[in-house]
Amino acid sequence: MMYWLTPVATNIIAAYPESIAFPVVAICNSNQHRITWITGDNIQKRQGKKAALDSNNFIENLNYSDIFDKALLQSWDMDAGHFLQNAAHQRTRMIVRCELPNGSRCNARDFRPVWTLTGLCWAINVDSANPIHVNGAGPGNALRLLVNIERYERIESCTPKLRSRFLPGLKVLIYNQTDVPPHYLEGVNIPAGFTMDIPFWMRHRQKLPGRDCIVTKISDNEKKNENGSQNKNSERDCLMRSYLKEIERRCNCSMREAYFQEIDDLPKQFSQCNVLQYFECVQSVLEWARNMGFNNFQHCPIPCESVDYTAWQDMNELPSNIFPKLISDWNVDEDEEDNENEEESIETTTNNNRNLYQNKEQSNVQTIVDSVERDKERAHYQCTHNKLLSTSHVRRIKNEAQLAYEKQAQYQEDIQLRTKHLIEQFRKSISRIVEMQWGWKNDYFLGANKRLKQMVGCYAEIPLIHSDVFSAIFNLKPQGEEERANQMIQLLNESFIKNNLSKHYQTIGEVKREFGIKADGKYKEIEMMEELLKNIKRLFSEETFTEHLPNRIERIMSKILNFMRQFEEGSLRRKEWAERMNARNMRHFFDEDFYENWYNLIVKDLENGIIGTIQKIEQLIPQLYSNTVNGTAIMAGSTILFWQC
Repeated sequence: MMYWLTPVATNIIAAYPESIAFPVVAICNSNQHRITWITGDNIQKRQGKKAALDSNNFIENLNYSDIFDKALLQSWDMDAGHFLQNAAHQRTRMIVRCELPNGSRCNARDFRPVWTLTGLCWAINVDSANPIHVNGAGPGNALRLLVNIERYERIESCTPKLRSRFLPGLKVLIYNQTDVPPHYLEGVNIPAGFTMDIPFWMRHRQKLPGRDCIVTKISDNEKKNENGSQNKNSERDCLMRSYLKEIERRCNCSMREAYFQEIDDLPKQFSQCNVLQYFECVQSVLEWARNMGFNNFQHCPIPCESVDYTAWQDMNELPSNIFPKLISDWNVDEDEEDNENEEESIETTTNNNRNLYQNKEQSNVQTIVDSVERDKERAHYQCTHNKLLSTSHVRRIKNEAQLAYEKQAQYQEDIQLRTKHLIEQFRKSISRIVEMQWGWKNDYFLGANKRLKQMVGCYAEIPLIHSDVFSAIFNLKPQGEEERANQMIQLLNESFIKNNLSKHYQTIGEVKREFGIKADGKYKEIEMMEELLKNIKRLFSEETFTEHLPNRIERIMSKILNFMRQFEEGSLRRKEWAERMNARNMRHFFDEDFYENWYNLIVKDLENGIIGTIQKIEQLIPQLYSNTVNGTAIMAGSTILFWQC
């Protein structure tokens, strides 16, 4: 009935175009500051203006001896956009190989700079008037790129403003020619050392104009624009312009010319931000935007017509021989856990000889197989059709990487200095521990009990002076309820004993019923005295304290010192040293063995064996003093210790 009253007709129109426009593809390097440019002569030998620097807190906090802080000091008055564009990775160095969907070759100069709030990207196919068209989907209609991420250009130093904060890799943005990406956080992530297939789903959305969306039109100037720059007065770049206005409001300078590559027609209210203003203020605004996911502004209108691209990833590890060897490999020993156990059974000499012969035979066969495999691999990559890089590309990348590594070795000395400082501190700690006789070797270890005997004279003299009492304390036998009941009778008044001498008590309850409250008092005196004697025994007994440390502590610590010595002598590289220290047995040592078998043993002896026991004795002193005054303490102690004598 409802249908007859209000009929609804739905028309489905299926369009099968002969070709569709290929989207813009932009690549964004996660690192935005190259070490070779920051430490190059263009920056290091530049003379910045001297005015207005003395009263600036940002400049005052710079370390003039640090090469990276010096770069900021020398370029503080440089235009921030010019500085960032030159510091970012350049297209001619990143784009090693390019092939368009139609199969034709493209080069790095076909990519255009696209500024986002998170850094500079390089985009291809940005011309909205004449985009690349494809006839279908699949690998045959794909854009193929071979990109050098230049991870050797990362600044690993501790400089807070220029150091690399993200893992090496790329962000790939896929968007329509009429859109303006405000940032690359939502791009497809591509880590270094992998090959990535990125299929995507294209969806063209059209909504009826209304309150929820607006109709955007492309002006004639935009249609004629072919340089890929973002254009002003467009609703599609509202979000980016909102953040640029926020920068102007907070920092009193503008980044519009840097981000849009144009000068507004309106009179300038702000000057262009320089390097000082960027790192002092603009960078904090961008960090604020990034932390909020760039959702700080919600007033920007939504276009009624949009094209969305939903991408996903198919990732495989990149063959190791595609790029040239930049650093020679070194042999790194695997975990040595199996060789640590000294209690493993030793095989007989006959079995050893037989196994030795078999191992030699197997080793010879394995060596031949490995040699053949290496020859096959070498021959494979010597074939022309298997080479992805030309000889000139290999030579250029090697030279660029060598220069970057030299810069790192020359200017990132803070890592070496910090390592040297830590080694010096470690050696001082070793000397101090050995001097104080807390060392992990038993030759350098003096337990808490022996330490008290050497340093506290009365601690060693008291057991000798009162040898009979301490002999009774250390040889005190467990006493049952019947013996405890008769001890209570012994401590009671003589008049009670004479009246009940012939009676034998078997339980404490019988004594309490017979003698009442007086028996309860004697029972508490015995309990207090037993607790006191137990703590005295614990304080003076050698069994309470650790006398020898486990052998594993000495073995592992000796190995750590040996690694450190080899590193200082140059026979062990930093990475190899780190990998050996990160072996399974080493991780287990630092996580558990070091604390359980050395640190916790010493702390337990000091805190529980000495301090805790003394505190318990001090808590009993007021009651002991009271019992001593009335003469019952000595009687209770002698009764407990010498009851069987």
